[in-house]
Amino acid sequence: MANKYQTGFDQPLLHTMYVDKSLNGVAAVQTLSRVNRIAKNKNDTLILDFANQTDTIKKAFEPYYKATFLEEATDPHKLYELYDQLIYLHIFDENDVDEFVKAYLDGESQKNYIIF
Repeated sequence: MANKYQTGFDQPLLHTMYVDKSLNGVAAVQTLSRVNRIAKNKNDTLILDFANQTDTIKKAFEPYYKATFLEEATDPHKLYELYDQLIYLHIFDENDVDEFVKAYLDGESQKNYIIF
């Protein structure tokens, strides 16, 4: 894996990353976050990590997120719990969800529906 992924490299089309060295702390966050850039027709991403333990990566992301979900520990109820929290906090409402789903199914650009 190239060190450029740790120093601000920005390539929105990056879809897949193979990790072959140990990462932790901010280096893990910076490196693995490179694949989540938005690009037209980019609907998913994949990181295949050969070198790190799930707990190490989870701990690296914890300072930045209240909840970090990794594939190994996926619980389908967590998605519904997160959804309920977002609705409760008025981050979005049912109409926003319906509009997003319609836009997604119609193939519209995702950048038009991202709210920060």
